[in-house]
Amino acid sequence: MRDNEDIAVRQVVWQLRIPETVVELYFRYLRGLPAWKRDFPQYVHPDIRNAQQIGHNRTRILTAKSDYVFQLDERETLVIEAAERVRTGTLDVYRAEALVLRIGISPSEMRPGAPAWVPRSVEEYVEGDWVEELLALGPKLDAHESEQRAQEQATRDLELRRIAELQAKFQPASVPSKRGWLQRWMKP
Repeated sequence: MRDNEDIAVRQVVWQLRIPETVVELYFRYLRGLPAWKRDFPQYVHPDIRNAQQIGHNRTRILTAKSDYVFQLDERETLVIEAAERVRTGTLDVYRAEALVLRIGISPSEMRPGAPAWVPRSVEEYVEGDWVEELLALGPKLDAHESEQRAQEQATRDLELRRIAELQAKFQPASVPSKRGWLQRWMKP
């Protein structure tokens, strides 16, 4: 009976697109947040209280509600039958130091615009309110980044208008030169 419940839960997990959302959230935003928090803090959504790189491919994200650690483990395996190396990995999500999600991932077939890594399996899943928080975090981060870009563009546009106004104000109007008899006599 327990196996049937696990299968049903995993089907719901895939239907809610939790693996795809978490993988995209990690690679698009969370992985680089420590550097963004340091270099471009205005681009980091206020729900992100802190972001730290705590090890190779280990990122701690402190949100308004929880403390998460995302850990990426990449592997390369030699498949003798196919005579090629295959890259795979896992993305682990810890909340308050407890594993709540483990996603098996692999590189996608590189298509323009396609994500570099895609989920292939859900190896561990613990239900909780963390799901709702992470599913809502991606759109919040996206909207905040778009808003910041729009504000910066508006600021640049305003600065360029002001510069153009100042140039127009202080640039002397071009007046055709009328050389008098003295100027003509002094300069040939």
